Amino acid sequence: MILPGTSAFVSVQAEGGFSSSQACAAVNVSAPTCFGVPFNDSPSLPLNLSVTTGNAGAGAAAAGGADPSVAVSVSLAGGLSTLATANLTYSLEIVGPAAGTIPVDFSSILLTSFDDALDGVAEASVSVSDSSGTLTDYCSGQTLGGTPTGCVPENQNIGAVLQMLPNHVYTVSLSAGAEIQTFGGGSGPELIANTAAADPTFAIDPTFSQGSQYSIVFSSDLSPAAVPEPRPAATLGAALCIFLFAARRTARRSKHEADGVATPATLSFRTRFLENPVVEENPSQCRDSCATVL
Repeated sequence: MILPGTSAFVSVQAEGGFSSSQACAAVNVSAPTCFGVPFNDSPSLPLNLSVTTGNAGAGAAAAGGADPSVAVSVSLAGGLSTLATANLTYSLEIVGPAAGTIPVDFSSILLTSFDDALDGVAEASVSVSDSSGTLTDYCSGQTLGGTPTGCVPENQNIGAVLQMLPNHVYTVSLSAGAEIQTFGGGSGPELIANTAAADPTFAIDPTFSQGSQYSIVFSSDLSPAAVPEPRPAATLGAALCIFLFAARRTARRSKHEADGVATPATLSFRTRFLENPVVEENPSQCRDSCATVL
């Protein structure tokens, strides 16, 4: 069976006091523009982008190889807004004799680091689905106004056994998104930052007595090299989180909350930004269909 190919999309945007910078890159994704300009159509993974303007910065990465992952980071120290998204979709199949279901060990790290001083969001998710629907779906996220819909607020180190059909195609979707929005007021001189990362793995359950008869095959364009690759995006996400937790200043409530002004909070970042391959020019104005892929 020929598995469907890999698709990925990363986007970054930073807005300082008098200038803005943005960039996008994709693999096997059709999108006419990104933030109103043509984007870079890359022939293969990994995708890595970063932009800075003034004291605002954003970075995003999508990595393939033996351990696919996505990671994003945004930061402000006197800027106005910043946004980063990273999305990756690939296919897998359990190859072996026809049988009922095969137990597959599924594990994933979902990291989110959120500075709640300003309006923003950090969210990471991973899902496994097939033509009949979703087999499993996890989301971690944090916003100033609460946990995004369908997510849990904490970082997650997921471990589960999935019952998967042999010789059957499954789709794995990863997303990470982070945003800081100051509504034109500026973030002040102190560094604030949000990060997110997702890093899943799959393996035949070692306790399965017939496990030696089965193997897991991934999209051929996900890992062209036979030698397993390092985990750049996951490593980036972990390093960013460690740095940010260590450097985080005492949390304070934003002026919007202090003044009793409602903040955009519980609408999932996936819903707002990660479910449509068209990126609008002004992502802070998006509703239910904006920004990037899958």
